[in-house]
Amino acid sequence: MESRESRHILRSVQSLFSVGSVSALSDGQLLERFLRNEDETAEDAFAVLVERHGPMVRRVCLGVLRDSHAAEDAVQVTFLILARKAGSIRNHGSLASWLYGVARRAAREARLASAHRAAHEQRVAAMSGKVAHEADAGALVPEVQEEVDRLPARYRAPIVLCYFEGLTHEQAAVQLQVPVGTVKIRLARARGRLRGRLARRGLAPALVTSCCGPAASAAVPTPLFNATLRAAMHITAGRAAGVSAPVAALEGSVSRSLAMIKWKLVAATFVSVTAVSTCAVLLAQQAGAGGGRPASEPPPQVVKGAPPAEPVVATLIEARADTARAVFEQLMQRYEHTLTIPPDDTALWSRRWMEEQLRLTPKPADKLVLVQAHLERAKRLEKIADQYAKTGQGLVADSLKAKYFRLEAEQLFAEAQAAYPGVPLPVPKVVEPKREPGPPPPPAAAAK
Repeated sequence: MESRESRHILRSVQSLFSVGSVSALSDGQLLERFLRNEDETAEDAFAVLVERHGPMVRRVCLGVLRDSHAAEDAVQVTFLILARKAGSIRNHGSLASWLYGVARRAAREARLASAHRAAHEQRVAAMSGKVAHEADAGALVPEVQEEVDRLPARYRAPIVLCYFEGLTHEQAAVQLQVPVGTVKIRLARARGRLRGRLARRGLAPALVTSCCGPAASAAVPTPLFNATLRAAMHITAGRAAGVSAPVAALEGSVSRSLAMIKWKLVAATFVSVTAVSTCAVLLAQQAGAGGGRPASEPPPQVVKGAPPAEPVVATLIEARADTARAVFEQLMQRYEHTLTIPPDDTALWSRRWMEEQLRLTPKPADKLVLVQAHLERAKRLEKIADQYAKTGQGLVADSLKAKYFRLEAEQLFAEAQAAYPGVPLPVPKVVEPKREPGPPPPPAAAAK
């Protein structure tokens, strides 16, 4: 009896010191210990992950669902998916950002699954004001979640760690495995983007900093913590998770949603590769049929000297030009209204649009018009980037990039003028991105 009690006490003391040492490990080290699946070591590692990131995950779910019971189901599902997919997470340092994304998806799936019940509870909350107040405690504002979710991964990760989990810059640098200065720079850029986006939605930018630190009310309740840990260990052991039917159904829905996203990316890559391969085959067939240039003939110039394209090739070039135009218009409209991308891609697709058009245009005057249209688009892009930089919504570096692209376009236009010295200069014309038609003018304005 004494020997059995001594072993029990010794095992408890060892477990206590083990948890204390494990809690000091990084997310990557904890995941590695969990994936080794060594009984108590794996359980201790997963327990620290739930304790470390659980408050943030719960606040995210509360912000979307506005219901504490539904939020607890979404929290449990988030960590069950972590238990199943821990081996597929490539960047262990960005685990907090990964959990943030899974938690938002789990909360949205839970909201869709219980839409009728949620609508009823919202009506009751609007009349009594009690349930809404309970759900708001410790919740993250949904609008802030949406804008943070739209940030690039390198900016979203420090926001989640420093603002939603309350880590210091030094602690976040250890988790992300980057210098402290890099964390500070990324936080500053992320705040700049969020400031402009929240202001355009009529919200105060201080909402982000008000979410700083895991609220005490958002801590994972002990019963939920124990149930989640027990289910994760069952999954690791190859057994059924042993969760309730709603949680199991929600986990299946979220898993299917994540798998669908993965397959969409695979399908998009396959389509792109297939399109490039098809174009290469058509060009090779055209060259084999005698449509290619003789070996002694110099390659065609971008502005001057390009012969008319063969019919098959011309069709492909027209398709490329239309695609480049559509991409440019989408990027330009997005950059002008949301500032979610740097100006690099927009300027690049403007130039690609111009280059494909030049390959189809034999007349010198038309070539000058196309090059000048590209220059006007570059000027407009620079103007927008300057406005963002002056108001603090964008980076000065983006403004300088836009200036570089404008100077590059001016150089191309000057080279085109030198290539065709006798051609009169076209009248400048700005090619605006396509916009949805606005409402008709009022009768008074129409009469004038």
